[in-house]
Order: sequence, then structure tokens, then C-alpha cells
Amino acid sequence: MKLNLRSDEAGFCRIQTEGEIRLSDQSGDTRLVESLLGPDCFARKILLDMQNTPYMDSSGVSWLVSFHKHCRDAGGILVLHSIPPSIMSLLKLLHMDRYLNLVEDEQAAQVVALGGNR
Repeated sequence: MKLNLRSDEAGFCRIQTEGEIRLSDQSGDTRLVESLLGPDCFARKILLDMQNTPYMDSSGVSWLVSFHKHCRDAGGILVLHSIPPSIMSLLKLLHMDRYLNLVEDEQAAQVVALGGNR
């Protein structure tokens, strides 16, 4: 997995995932986010675009939960959007839609990040 910073403006930090998120991927650690955005990154409004992630295993789900928890604990928010159908099915099967902020597109992600309903 690779994380790309798309933009950091207007109160939102936009990150895009690229590639598979799986156990054999050593970068599935929240330190990757800190190295990309800096030490106070989890206190921000982060919009995570997952459209370029074709596959995710259970360790990827664990990474998302950890990322979400770090953001919540620091007063920030993580909103996932543009999630491929196979990954969305996995997340819903695991009832992650009850815990994570999962929305259809970037516009909906902005609304949730600003305190709107998901």
C-alpha cells in the first residue's frame, strides 16, 4: 500500500490509498500517516480516497480501525470514500459501517467531516 497526499487545504487533508492493503505489506502502520502529514495529523479532518485499492485483507481492516481510533482520540476525524464494492462488502460483512465513517464520494466525506450525518 502506498499513501499519496492529494491536498491539504480548506480544512481537509485529502489522502489517496494506492495498491492492496494486506498483511505482507509492511507499510500498514499508522506511522506511515504521521510521516506523510506530521505529528499532529490525527487531530485533523482526513478524507481517505480508496478508489485505487483493489484488495484489502483483515490486517487492512485492522489498520483502518487503528487509524480511525487515533483520529477520534486526538479530536480529528477519518472519513473513507470512493470505496470499491468488494472492499465495501467486506467492511459491511464485518459491521465496520457501524464504527468507521464510510461514504460514497468525496463530497459526502466533506459533509461528514464537517459534522454532518453519515
